[in-house]
Amino acid sequence: MTYLHTWLTRQVRISIMLSLFAIFFIVSPTVLMYTAGYRFDWATKQLKQTGVISIDILPKDAQIYLNNVLLEESLPIRLPNLAPGTYTVRFSASGYQDWQKEITVESKKTSYLKDITLFKQTTPTKISENDFSNIYFSHNAEYAVTTLNPKNKNEYNYQLNLLNLKNNNNQELLNIESNTQPTISWSTESNLVLIYTFLKNKYNLKIVNPDYANETQNYEFNEPIENWQWSNNSALYIYSNDGIIILNNNTSQEIYNNTSSLWFIDSEEKLWTINNNVLRKNNLAEINLGNNLEIKKIININKDQVLLQLNNEFLAIELNNKELKHNVPAQNIYFNTGTNEWLVYSPWELWSVYQNGTTALLTRTSESMGEILPLDNFGLLLIHSNNKLLGFNPGYYLTHELLKDAEIKELGVNLNLDLRKIFFSGKFADQSGLFSLEY
Repeated sequence: MTYLHTWLTRQVRISIMLSLFAIFFIVSPTVLMYTAGYRFDWATKQLKQTGVISIDILPKDAQIYLNNVLLEESLPIRLPNLAPGTYTVRFSASGYQDWQKEITVESKKTSYLKDITLFKQTTPTKISENDFSNIYFSHNAEYAVTTLNPKNKNEYNYQLNLLNLKNNNNQELLNIESNTQPTISWSTESNLVLIYTFLKNKYNLKIVNPDYANETQNYEFNEPIENWQWSNNSALYIYSNDGIIILNNNTSQEIYNNTSSLWFIDSEEKLWTINNNVLRKNNLAEINLGNNLEIKKIININKDQVLLQLNNEFLAIELNNKELKHNVPAQNIYFNTGTNEWLVYSPWELWSVYQNGTTALLTRTSESMGEILPLDNFGLLLIHSNNKLLGFNPGYYLTHELLKDAEIKELGVNLNLDLRKIFFSGKFADQSGLFSLEY
């Protein structure tokens, strides 16, 4: 059949049909692969499956930017079908410091940004005059004990006050006579504080619960107390006159005698001791530690780990493989109850010692570090460095400056999400006293 005056010749029609077939067989797989989460990586010339970024932070009204593009979604946000590669994520909110990090998206994997709370942009508030000689914060900074030393060298009267940091209520706690500066130590497990004094050849120990400050436990000994350990059930173990005594509810009982001064009672109430550098559990040899170690203290023992303090380092031993010993060069230690790990640090390095005895270097710095405390239950840390306070996140390796130009003596942190305050004694903006800083 012949068609007059048309450009749609048979050859043209065949070409169009073949083109449509080609388009179908090229475009359709491309669309299917795209909807299935595949993207072409022009750098590697490879087809890769996409990844996901999942974001859930505080405050919930924060603005989220991906490669400087504001996202319209509300938190929590899930960003699927992202080509593998590096993305810049930034969080911003009024009254808070920005948070920015480059995030790597991998094929068929989800990158999570969670357990993050932006730092507030605030300045310290003075809450008390400098009317104390020393201050001792409880482990959660809900309370603090302040001491006022005698005015004259020949006087032995020490005034102790209890400061409720939740409402700034300050009350007289004890008026104590002591030949020496009272030793004050808070439990790391509960709001109990130990007050140890010496007067007229008697060694006095008091245990105070700040919630019931009038119900003080009182103990008196003829021999000095060399060291102590708080138990998980609020009892106190003390070492005196070569024996271990348990104190609880105004009663004392010697539970071990003729004991080494290097001792620890574990969660099952089993006694561990070190004699001649041999670690023993219930007097049965467990580990020969070697003759070259100068051991100062048993820090912790659980079913997986032994943690010891040496002269200028800490030694972590994995009990599942006693040949695995990890030396950490540091002089300071703090137990982070939120992450259940030990923070071990020197002025230049910060390490983590985990419950199984393994260790990890969290950061190394050229600026001297002082005290280190947790800022939340997810690993965020407060670092006192020279005259600054820094918020450091080891998980994302980010640091924010929270305060500068402050002379800081003592630090405490309340992790409560409704409060989130740092307390410090010292000097700021030409004023001395006790300050709080919301973060």
